[in-house]
Amino acid sequence: MQKPQQSKNNIQILITNKLKRLTLFDYFMGILLVGIAVFFIFTFSRTEQTVLVDLTFERVGQGNNFFPPEYWAAEDITVGAVVYNALGNKIASVKKVSRVPWRGGSRLYTYLTIELKALYHKANRTYSYEGSALAVGQKLTFLIRNTNYTGIVKNIYVNDLPTPPDAIKSAQVSLYCREYEPWHADAIKNLTVKDQNGKIKAKILSAQISPAQIAVETSDGRIVEARHPYKKDLDLTVALYDLRCTDNTMCLYNETQSFFIGSELWLDSGTTWVGARCSVKDFTLLK
Repeated sequence: MQKPQQSKNNIQILITNKLKRLTLFDYFMGILLVGIAVFFIFTFSRTEQTVLVDLTFERVGQGNNFFPPEYWAAEDITVGAVVYNALGNKIASVKKVSRVPWRGGSRLYTYLTIELKALYHKANRTYSYEGSALAVGQKLTFLIRNTNYTGIVKNIYVNDLPTPPDAIKSAQVSLYCREYEPWHADAIKNLTVKDQNGKIKAKILSAQISPAQIAVETSDGRIVEARHPYKKDLDLTVALYDLRCTDNTMCLYNETQSFFIGSELWLDSGTTWVGARCSVKDFTLLK
């Protein structure tokens, strides 16, 4: 009976003799077969898919009131616009565009849905695009006509109607605003926020305008409440639509502003605005 060490030595000798008999052709064929196997695994583990990608504008600024792109950086982006890469190949096209005015229309909240060809990796169920990972939260920059647009990926899907990651709801908000000029208060009564397609994003349902109540100091040092001679306070009821909600309490208006009791809420119709010295008194989420 052979000892374990002797059996091991015999196996090593056998392998060595086999390797010595291999020719350069054998080595070449081995490398070729390995290469072919790797090629097939790499090729058939991924497929090309046409996907739809929702993009929101790149954030600039802090707080609830992000700075969207200036109007000239967004107004030329239209449905059907084709996106080309540096080699002149078509890589994407614009399927949907939504623009909402800000600061009287000098800037535009801009949201796009683009269709592009991506690689789907079956092993880890992820996408890649132009050699980089395609994932939610990633920044993508496209040259669309003469506009260089940078957006943040918020959704990736294949079918025309995606399953939204969050619930879409509407809300009725009670908003109290202090010390507005009378002509501004009159304009706010009819404020309606629409995108470029005419879809309503927000609307004033009712507005009660009264003389502004201010605190003044009397000659004997007391602080008392008095009416401002011309400024107005507004008690508003506002309807908000297409809110992106993650639960029953946290929702985003225009995909940028969270609102809660005591917070500000900025609305801009392109002809007037409301937001400064305004606070949310109460709100109700609706389906």
